[in-house]
Amino acid sequence: MICLLSAGLGLNADADMRVVGSASNLELMRNLVIAFGTRTAIPVDLSGPGSLEGIHRVVKHKVDLAYTSFQLTEAQTASGLVGAPYCRDAVAVVVNPSNRTSGLTRAELKAIFTGNKSLWEDGTGVVVLIRDGYSGTRKFFEKKIIGEEEYVPAYVTVEKKGEGMLLTPPFTSFKPPFFPLIKRSQELLFSLSKIRGAIAYLSVGSIPRESRAVKIDGVAPTTDNIKSGQYLLSRTPMLVTLGKPAGEARQFIDFVLSSEGQQIVARMGYLPINE
Repeated sequence: MICLLSAGLGLNADADMRVVGSASNLELMRNLVIAFGTRTAIPVDLSGPGSLEGIHRVVKHKVDLAYTSFQLTEAQTASGLVGAPYCRDAVAVVVNPSNRTSGLTRAELKAIFTGNKSLWEDGTGVVVLIRDGYSGTRKFFEKKIIGEEEYVPAYVTVEKKGEGMLLTPPFTSFKPPFFPLIKRSQELLFSLSKIRGAIAYLSVGSIPRESRAVKIDGVAPTTDNIKSGQYLLSRTPMLVTLGKPAGEARQFIDFVLSSEGQQIVARMGYLPINE
């Protein structure tokens, strides 16, 4: 039995292992969990509320394993957390397909994401899509682009309505700079495709074919640039335990780092850790 919970709203008491973490890497982890369950028959409960929430639950002994979208800090490792890098990734800055902007500088991105730039070159209003506070991707992006400054963006929320997803207030009522608060990657991608002036950040492995990532300081998030670290927003996701991993958590980490697991990583658009 494999239990997959994408909303992160609860835990399955029957699962042998509980895994919680990054919303941006949830689809990758879902495929790894399915393959692991097929090979081992170990029931896994998976949810993706965010990297920071995953770390919180590991520390509180509520889950066996967290998967983060970023590398652990020195303070986190000093607290007893142990991280195993399992792929290479990067955060891409993506704009609505109708936006012809090909690149932005770090300074321009900072101005956009702090509300100090409200129009694109063609006069379209900028609409910044921001992840919620549990998002490790948000924390990583803000540290790299905005720095240590504290800011509190205004926002409106995204709500699900039936089978679709709608912004509240509706798209037509946006007056820049509003900052829709996005909880899940699927909602972010939907909003990005529907709002002409939208800009967002998300994992390179999550970018759909119809979307387009812009260059940062003239550097695109290509495989070579991510490997070399030349791309500013390159990062190393981790599998995290409190103390040395053991039992099912150790088995899962070994599987993810195996040839079979790394083939899944590559197939899902991420870079295998040893490449």
